[in-house]
Amino acid sequence: MDELQSYLDIAELAGKFLKGEISSEEWTRLDAWVTQDHRNRILWENLTRESYVQQQLDGFKEGDPGIAWQKLLSAIRSAPEDAVPGEPEPAAAERTTPPRRPMLALARYAAAAAILAAIAIFAYRREAPHPAPAPIAAKTLDDIHPGAAKAQLVLGNGRVLALGGNKKDTIREDDGSQAATTKTELKYANAGANLNENAEFNSMITPRGGEYELVLSDGTKVWLNAASSIRYPTRFTGRERKVWLEGEAYLEVARDAAHPFIIETPRTEVTVLGTCFNIKSYKDEPYERTSLVDGSVKVGTVVLQSGMQATVTTGQKIESGDADLEEALAWRNGLFVFEHEPLESICRKLSRWYNVDFRFEDPKYKSLRFTGRVKRDDHITGLLRMLESTYRVTFEQSGLTLTVKGQ
Repeated sequence: MDELQSYLDIAELAGKFLKGEISSEEWTRLDAWVTQDHRNRILWENLTRESYVQQQLDGFKEGDPGIAWQKLLSAIRSAPEDAVPGEPEPAAAERTTPPRRPMLALARYAAAAAILAAIAIFAYRREAPHPAPAPIAAKTLDDIHPGAAKAQLVLGNGRVLALGGNKKDTIREDDGSQAATTKTELKYANAGANLNENAEFNSMITPRGGEYELVLSDGTKVWLNAASSIRYPTRFTGRERKVWLEGEAYLEVARDAAHPFIIETPRTEVTVLGTCFNIKSYKDEPYERTSLVDGSVKVGTVVLQSGMQATVTTGQKIESGDADLEEALAWRNGLFVFEHEPLESICRKLSRWYNVDFRFEDPKYKSLRFTGRVKRDDHITGLLRMLESTYRVTFEQSGLTLTVKGQ
């Protein structure tokens, strides 16, 4: 029996079960398939949940069934490690008659069976012989590496220092302030009576393929993502603590109710007293987003509480709502997390981290959406192959430029 027919047979059996029309013999066959592999079990458990079925139906109605397939793949890949393939659940292995199931509308069961059949066909297409894309050869990408801890520090007097080496050092500035450097961090300390009246203003700049940590003189911690910059005083004076940010950073602001902490970005101003949050403000992004982990911040005139986010568009309109903290903080947790994300947006993130450029052979590929979860320290080859495995796009390299083509 060929693979396609096998998938369709399973879909038919599933449909019969969902309609309450399956025989004991047919149930035995279906149950054997479910317990054969932990991925089958995950798929089956999902498809017997009405909420999941409706979600999948909505995905197919959107006109892009590939999206539903990618989400299913993501769920299967994130299965618990203790779900051992080929190890049946005892209760399922001993069952010889189909479990009783409450009868619902016949149309709902038919829809569920149709979804299973569609997913099975996508599975077949993925596994069956297919014109293979021109694979990204690992040796051609040896010069493309994940990002690392590196940055430039521009002092107030114009002097430029490279940060990120293994050597520990102490930086003494013209105003008397001092900062200690390590491989990953620049940390300021109060120099006491030796300080001049006016503080110096420095800038930390991370290149594409770089990230770095900064501890300001008040104890505020800043994690600067790739292709970002922050301008700050060596110490804070006056009634407010103000810095200027472009790009992306995660901050843990030291609490000081008498001296609010203010971040000025190209699009807005964020005011905090003491809190943890992520702010993303790249010029090449269509929006700026502040995602609040804990505490309270004010974005423009909008006040956010823990677990909320504010999005500022190019027209300065501010929208607030629940934050997707997993996605917002993914970079701090060493991950790329994509949830139904356009390829153009994904490529911008990869460009900053791997220091490569992307070119689209046809603009239509920019709007293709993908879902996935990948470690940031992985080589780019594996990530590109994962995208290519969907049989929707392929990548062609020329130096540090990757061209996105269709399959």
